Amino acid sequence: LDCAGAAAAVAALVEYTQQRFDKTVTAIQMNLHLDGDSCHKQHHDIYSIAQRAGAGRDCTCSFKDNVATCCYSVGSSRRVLLQAAAGGNKEPKGPLKGSGGSKSRCSSGCPGKWRKPWLNSGDLMYFNKEWNKAWTHGIPKHDIEGDGPIGPRISIALLCAEGAPPTAAHTGSSVNPYRIAKPTVAGLAAGQEAECAGSC
Repeated sequence: LDCAGAAAAVAALVEYTQQRFDKTVTAIQMNLHLDGDSCHKQHHDIYSIAQRAGAGRDCTCSFKDNVATCCYSVGSSRRVLLQAAAGGNKEPKGPLKGSGGSKSRCSSGCPGKWRKPWLNSGDLMYFNKEWNKAWTHGIPKHDIEGDGPIGPRISIALLCAEGAPPTAAHTGSSVNPYRIAKPTVAGLAAGQEAECAGSC
């Protein structure tokens, strides 16, 4: 394994993310999905120290309050499940409890929303704090009969805080020789989806 090359590639992703979204990357989490049985259960990302108490083993241990996530997908294509709560006004559970996050639906009978678009190699998925409070995301087990065979996939999730990123002069780093092609932003309207007919 070329550790130096891998580290430089991740540094290029950090640099690109900070420049494109004008944020500071504070934490990185990588997930390896070796096959279609490998999955990541539905969850909210943890954005603050106050939320870490309910996070358990999934805590990213970032010591800054974050406002967004930028997740890159590398390798085989996989579907991501995006899900909003059903029902009326619901207080978030788990690590987001008491955060003031709104999972407000249009009525108590609302079935909520879900979408299941593809994440292809080179795609990025970006969402902010407001979206993270109202929606969960995860990688479900792969439907090989419906979607065909797949191979390994790596996700690289960067948690982002407000504020301009540090410059090379401040960090003492040199110009990164690795450059990445402009990623494709995953289309949330693509693939399988279901929505309520109300005003959600």
